[in-house]
Amino acid sequence: MTPDGIYHDMPESVYRADPALSYSRIKLATRTLAEYRYAVDNPKPPTNAMIVGTLTDRLVFGFDLMEGCEMKPEPRAPAGWRESVIAAGKTPVTSDLLETAKGCAASIKAHRGAMHLLKGRYGVSMFLTLPSGVRVKCRADCISDSVSDCIVDLKKCQDASPARDGRHPDWAYKSQDLGYHIQAGLYLYVWNALAGVDNPRTKWAHVLVEEDPPNLVAVKQMSDAAIDAGRELAFRLIERITEAEKTGKWPGYPNDVEVFELPR
Repeated sequence: MTPDGIYHDMPESVYRADPALSYSRIKLATRTLAEYRYAVDNPKPPTNAMIVGTLTDRLVFGFDLMEGCEMKPEPRAPAGWRESVIAAGKTPVTSDLLETAKGCAASIKAHRGAMHLLKGRYGVSMFLTLPSGVRVKCRADCISDSVSDCIVDLKKCQDASPARDGRHPDWAYKSQDLGYHIQAGLYLYVWNALAGVDNPRTKWAHVLVEEDPPNLVAVKQMSDAAIDAGRELAFRLIERITEAEKTGKWPGYPNDVEVFELPR
């Protein structure tokens, strides 16, 4: 197990191999613990959207593009190629996915506001033992140097458009649905627990790039209230997971009969 601390040059594969609880696992418990247990025991292979996101990150940050990946042979891969690559613990990459990622990365690099925010240290890994004894881990996309109180996360999305007619932007709903406030609250807590005295961080920003051309880019900062709510939810979920690990009970939906009305 990795000792508590902040690591600036840890390979992604080493980070992922550590068994500490990550945000991506914690958020699985937002519905039921039964679903959490099933998801942990039956991990899904990466979707195409996830692969494009990973490749985009590596292109923007200058990481090894093909670490843990295998490129699909052209013009035709043998039958079962994707399944065999996944079974070998690697990520299958096609030329189409790579070209999509290159378009996303090029748009980000051409966006002055995004690149100003992204001046800093990339792929920063953090490990912390909580007062409860539970170990958590986080890997921040960017600890910004240009905005000294901010952690920056790069996300690929379908719609990064601004709010219209006083409504919340679509990204706000997407962010809530995918638990990005949980990520923000947990990461900021862990960073401040490890380095807060010398270099506190209180802000969380997303650099968003739309997957479809022209790959529009937007920068959005999460509100303090959303960060606080995400941190509180993260700790509630960790407590639920820890209790279930102790008891071996992973409940699904309640046993009570639910009376419902027809929607109006």
